[in-house]
Amino acid sequence: MLIIGGGPGGSAMAMFLIREGIKPIILEQEEFPRFHIGESLTGEAGQVLRRLGFEDEMAKREYPIKHGVKVYGTTGQNSWFVPVSARDKDWNLSLGHTWQVRRSDFDTMMLKEAEKRGATVMRGTATRPLLADDGAVRGVTVRWPDGKSEDIETQIVLDCSGQATFLANQRATGPKYLGNYDKQVAFFSQVTGAVRGSDTSGENAKDNTVIFYAKKFHWSWFIPLDKDVVSVGMVTPNADFLAKKQTPEQFFRNELYDINPELRNRIPEMNLVEKVHVIPNYSYQVRGFCGKGFMCIGDAHRFIDPIFSFGVSVTMREAEFAAPLVREYLEGKRRNGENPFADHQVFCERAIDNLEDMIDLFWEQPFAFATFVYHRYPDELTDAFSSRIYPTERQPSPAIIAFRKLLKRTREYDKDDYSVPIGSRYHPERAAIWEPSSPVGTTEQWMGAPGNFKRDLSQHINKLTIGATRNWSRNVVEWNLASDPFYKPHTDRGGCDRCLGALTLDGDKVTRNPAYYIIAHAAKFVRPGSVRIGSNSDASLPNVAFRTPAGKMVLIVLNDGDGPKVFSIDYKGKSVKGMLNGGAVGTYVF
Repeated sequence: MLIIGGGPGGSAMAMFLIREGIKPIILEQEEFPRFHIGESLTGEAGQVLRRLGFEDEMAKREYPIKHGVKVYGTTGQNSWFVPVSARDKDWNLSLGHTWQVRRSDFDTMMLKEAEKRGATVMRGTATRPLLADDGAVRGVTVRWPDGKSEDIETQIVLDCSGQATFLANQRATGPKYLGNYDKQVAFFSQVTGAVRGSDTSGENAKDNTVIFYAKKFHWSWFIPLDKDVVSVGMVTPNADFLAKKQTPEQFFRNELYDINPELRNRIPEMNLVEKVHVIPNYSYQVRGFCGKGFMCIGDAHRFIDPIFSFGVSVTMREAEFAAPLVREYLEGKRRNGENPFADHQVFCERAIDNLEDMIDLFWEQPFAFATFVYHRYPDELTDAFSSRIYPTERQPSPAIIAFRKLLKRTREYDKDDYSVPIGSRYHPERAAIWEPSSPVGTTEQWMGAPGNFKRDLSQHINKLTIGATRNWSRNVVEWNLASDPFYKPHTDRGGCDRCLGALTLDGDKVTRNPAYYIIAHAAKFVRPGSVRIGSNSDASLPNVAFRTPAGKMVLIVLNDGDGPKVFSIDYKGKSVKGMLNGGAVGTYVF
């Protein structure tokens, strides 16, 4: 029983499994304590911690007590408040509280407690899944800190790797789609001397979360971490940062107060006690995140938007829901089906769909959203903000149903394409929803290590080089360019540690990997300024044609079958024969 990742999701997963009589191994690649954001817990995250027996420890560590979330409107004059709440077994609603946490301390506390209760914690990096003949995951290859690798076999792998999305990047799951929130970037630090609320509970409690709204996709957060320090961050379009050509700290200092007038009242002087960190703010969804021998938990399969701090709550709640299902799987139940966790998969997707619809309406129609919070559906939205979002918690509520009507959105779960990723126009598999006038400038795809030349060449050429450009993408990106044998360098927060470069550089040795040839088939010939021209569509011979600035024609053809195929290229009354072996790609210039 192997858990990948020792963050709150992995640690909670381990402790819930121990309650089921299972003592798992946790594989964690980082040394704890570690810096991390995601410091605000929802009401139900607090309830999970209480069920795990942490309430006294949270009080002992003096974590700030959160009574709710206050959101300031554009002018800083108007605001609305959603309290932390709880439901009893008869579904009666009552006010409650949860906590704000410094993640370096909180995550360490959770991991040490999981180990104390019986989990085995091992330091190492999962590099690839081990697959059985039927595609089931039967373990992982681990690279230990000394550089040596070892295969570890297990009956089930639980991916709690968060935004690293280990199994998805390794293609053990279904496809991973980028979502609607991927052009923003988050800047964050910590300050002292901030002005907090003056009350011990309610809307003006001193340790509440405060959100400052500017306009769509422009916002800031204010989360107390202890008696003196407050976590402060802002999210803006990446284009704004690039245009200013400033360092992250310069940009943070210059732009923070422009988010909302109330920020200057809350932070009279910007006394930074932590460096300014920068991470991309992007959403994604992994399809088929459960299957034979594996299950992805929380951010390892889906992430929407961090604005209302649902990440830790969702991953710990999914861990609690998953633990008894894992025990039953180990006991031999549901092993004969194609997906032994299919019901759990839909259960989780339904919940996060509820979350996504709420967040989308907040961004699309903020005034209507505020009206719903205060006047139409206060109790239902109190439930949602506390992360009571699952089908067993009377969801979707009338509020969520109303949101879907305003968004002109339906959700159906009686067929395979349930929970179609909203706004996943950036992924080549969804390129067909592009329009010629789309403002979106690119489609991208990554190469998961260790790579499979035959599979990757065919798949990426088909979906990216041919598929995306035939559906109006103006350029394509295959990343990343180069890495060492350990897939470095990469950023330490959200960077891909399992992405195979087009080139592997090992001292003086250069290895050309699949992405090198994928890009070369187009980039060497389809130079900037080229335009796509019409070519017939053939399912067995996917193709795309271009006219270059020099007036040459470039045709890229893939034989998507297993055996060789002979075909003709016809242009202006002339014809030439071509032949490609199964899985081969050819670039023809004339």
